[in-house]
Amino acid sequence: MRIKKTAIAFVLLLSLVITLTSCTSSQAGITLSYLGDNENHTERLKRVLTRYEEETGNTIEILLYPATEYDQIIRTRMMAKQGVDIYRNDGIVPAEFMWPSDWPERLDNRAWVSRMSPEGRRMISWSDGSLTSLPITNNSGFGVMYNKRIFEKVGITDKPDTFDGFLAMCQKIKDAGFIPFNIQLANGSEFGTTHVMHQLFANAFYQRGDAGTEQLIAGLNSNKIKLSEVPEFKEALQQMATLREKGLINEDFMANTFEMSREKFGTGKAAMHPCGDFILTPLADEYPELDMADIGFMTIPLGNSPGVIAGYTGVGLSISSSSANKEAALAFMDFFARKDIQEEFMKAGPGLNVFADVDAGSNSISYDMADYAKQGRVMKNIGDVFVPWPEMEARRIIQELMIGSKTAEQMLAELDENVAIIAKGKGLAGW
Repeated sequence: MRIKKTAIAFVLLLSLVITLTSCTSSQAGITLSYLGDNENHTERLKRVLTRYEEETGNTIEILLYPATEYDQIIRTRMMAKQGVDIYRNDGIVPAEFMWPSDWPERLDNRAWVSRMSPEGRRMISWSDGSLTSLPITNNSGFGVMYNKRIFEKVGITDKPDTFDGFLAMCQKIKDAGFIPFNIQLANGSEFGTTHVMHQLFANAFYQRGDAGTEQLIAGLNSNKIKLSEVPEFKEALQQMATLREKGLINEDFMANTFEMSREKFGTGKAAMHPCGDFILTPLADEYPELDMADIGFMTIPLGNSPGVIAGYTGVGLSISSSSANKEAALAFMDFFARKDIQEEFMKAGPGLNVFADVDAGSNSISYDMADYAKQGRVMKNIGDVFVPWPEMEARRIIQELMIGSKTAEQMLAELDENVAIIAKGKGLAGW
């Protein structure tokens, strides 16, 4: 394979364009464009694209942008219909609410849909049951991965079931010379801290039970309940601020990136890091000396509640409805859905998969997630159930919360303002 890298300026943003040309492609082959970001362009995805080129003689032209710029880039290109065939969405289910619904081609009639497990299809379906994407990251959950070796060295045998117990555990880890709780808040990496927020927010659904959760979600989506009126959300943000106030997070959190977080955890400097299982593949590639069996997955309690995992749908690939090569793009999606391709893909990153006939294996995070699920402690992620959830604004405002320039109440009030803008723009009832 010949790889050509060219830096270009686009809408005043620095981007990276990587053109992959198969050694078996010919002039008669079709070139499909793929718009994505560098954080989700993993080795296992690259191998799938390479195999597609080798088997078909077609070419995938990959346009990669920094994650911080991706939302603006894709909006500009998709609205202008600038030759995008395949694109990365920012979470299969939230994409329905974040971006115009006419962007993706519907995939409901593809033959491979019948191979999905009912749970798998439900995980990646839109609110009307439509399928528009296939995951390139595993469906997983937001929680906290921890280094079992550090816990053993420090003498931690039981995971805490109250927030006070969690604070005491963090202090014990700090006293032993490790970073207790690593977070990342550099521009473009703020998602590493909103993962904490999502996990803690999900406790509202756990504490209220099925009926209370249904009522809360309905109230939020009809503007009868505001985010700032949910006491669990306020408590969650206050707990996050407490971790910083007590010096239990890494000192460089404002400059810390996703790559830097992997280095801290991979080299044994940090005991805990909030994440989902998307971190495991790059972590294993970059730090082969880290035994994946030494990684555990746990929750942060909310008050005196033991804590839950916030489930989420994976980031996925969609086909642009305005693609000039739609049939070829659909054929690529059929290729990606093939049983042998999915099993090869999952072998490189085991975890939850949407196909019933695929041996997906398990990883150190999905293994513990299954245990939490048995306990009824895997809850909905607010971004998957609250239609006008302002994820990108939450990532920005949480920086201000964590440096102490905004209180939990102020952050929620500002989120409510952004919710109103999104809801009115979408014409949602109640606003």
